[in-house]
Amino acid sequence: MKDSLIKLEINTDNENANNICSMYWKLIDRNIFSCTVAKITEKFNKTSIEIRKIVNDNSSAYTEFSCNSCGLAGKQFYKSRADFLYKYSSNVNHSYVCKFCIEKENEKVEREKQEAIEQENIERERLENEKHTALDEECYKNKKEPFSLENLTFKQIIFFTCAY
Repeated sequence: MKDSLIKLEINTDNENANNICSMYWKLIDRNIFSCTVAKITEKFNKTSIEIRKIVNDNSSAYTEFSCNSCGLAGKQFYKSRADFLYKYSSNVNHSYVCKFCIEKENEKVEREKQEAIEQENIERERLENEKHTALDEECYKNKKEPFSLENLTFKQIIFFTCAY
């Protein structure tokens, strides 16, 4: 199928099967098929179940795309017309990002989260150190001489020992 949105690979030399597959997947517009399955069943005197089996067994339908991030070429395969209509119409912008770029973006987001957590921890630690430094400076400023057990009386030593 030349210049069609849906590309078709037909895997049979059977002319009837080839025609059925071509008719089944042919589009007249981006989301309108050229004929209904009922018309195909009528033309080839087969049931819709037989038509689906012939199409599934003898053809592969897909659209081609390029990843918007890296340009890698890819294919989106479809099991049925309904599958095509769902996948094609649900992607309104018809934009694609390959799994490699998705994984790369997820890794970047995770790395940025870890960096943010590390920055928070560094900042928390810095603030904690500043607080301790300020308390230490306040304590030393109010003391006339450094704290030492040698300067305590026996009664003070007993008091501190029992208090803690």
